Amino acid sequence: MKDEIRELSLQLVLPLMAYQMDGQCVSKARLEEIGLDVLTQIKDKQFYQYLDTKKSTKHYEKYLEKDLTKISDACIKLLINMYFLTPNEDGYDISEATSQSWLSAKGMGLLYRYDDLCLTPFTEALDESHLVMAKNFIEMIGKDKKIHRIDEVIDLIQKIVTLDPKAYQLRLTGLEMIKKADVDDLAYCQLSNKMAYGLLAVHDEKMLKFAKGIFDELKRKVEDLDEDNEVLSLKAKILSNLGAYYQSRFKLYKNYEDIAEAVFYHKEALDMRLALESPALSNSYLTLASDYFHAYNESHDLNHLKTSLDYHEQAYDHLPNKEEGYKNLTRIAGVKIQLCFEDFDEEMVSSLYDDLTKAQVLAYAKADRKEIINIKENFKESLDLFNEHPCPSRLYNKIYALARNLDTENGYLEDLVKKRI
Repeated sequence: MKDEIRELSLQLVLPLMAYQMDGQCVSKARLEEIGLDVLTQIKDKQFYQYLDTKKSTKHYEKYLEKDLTKISDACIKLLINMYFLTPNEDGYDISEATSQSWLSAKGMGLLYRYDDLCLTPFTEALDESHLVMAKNFIEMIGKDKKIHRIDEVIDLIQKIVTLDPKAYQLRLTGLEMIKKADVDDLAYCQLSNKMAYGLLAVHDEKMLKFAKGIFDELKRKVEDLDEDNEVLSLKAKILSNLGAYYQSRFKLYKNYEDIAEAVFYHKEALDMRLALESPALSNSYLTLASDYFHAYNESHDLNHLKTSLDYHEQAYDHLPNKEEGYKNLTRIAGVKIQLCFEDFDEEMVSSLYDDLTKAQVLAYAKADRKEIINIKENFKESLDLFNEHPCPSRLYNKIYALARNLDTENGYLEDLVKKRI
């Protein structure tokens, strides 16, 4: 009996208990309740099939027909004596946070493999406190020979990497998991495209080449699919991501040919989305605006800057929801500032402050601190436009009003306007 309890405790009971424990601490009564619940779950759902044991599953089926309360007591006693549980004033705790993260992930993996756990609520609620557990879960599941409900797994990886961009290696795990999942070619292409795109943000030559290989494979694979709007939309995404690959290469090597390739693929994607009347049109215009801005930085050709502004404005115009467009407005203002440094235009200067004012209202409503900082930086930079140009009173009042609305720094921006203009 001791051998059975050891195997149950180490491989099933402790991980499932750790997953159910709130934090690291649990009262004695709650520990006993969880222990009995877990054993009942193991019995009812035949989790013992996941035991790494030389005995047959029939052996454990018979074993678990005995008094579960006694088995639970024996398991808990063994856990307290041997496996991380230590007594405290209120009950017991798992003595190390790293141990709980690993054990909880293992319990989560058991439930997931049995198809008894939907990952979506966990993904939506994921924050820093459960990040290690989520990473451990992906690494454990990634070693399985077969993966089911892969779309939920990919969504979880996306959320993890959003919270911790340095965890980009999980994207490689995700790509391997997609290959082991039972999905059709359309889903394979959609999920792989999503995973590979995130590798471009790493700005590493090896990762860029790896991502490019994925996009090339998907481009070939998607050609064999029967065309409908969903497939055509996917083709446009893959083309757009190939453009993003070349833009990322340009950032690394400053090779003008790369930005020309980026424009080529982004325009192909735009043409497809125009034909489809796609809701992603704004994204296509935005990628082209970025391409031409990078081209301007390299060539200092004013026409590239003007083209960038035109695409930025079209990106904003094609937004399905203008309330979400404050980042677009900040970018538009930034390009206008650069244009006015090159060729001062009072009407454009006035319009850029309109853009920043709209962006400020929306960003504050969203409490988007990062974007508020970007707006302030653009605002400060814009004041240099008046080093060599006069500022009409009408425009000064607009600028000062914006400074007052932006100011959370004890009047710093208001004072700056007074000094600089």
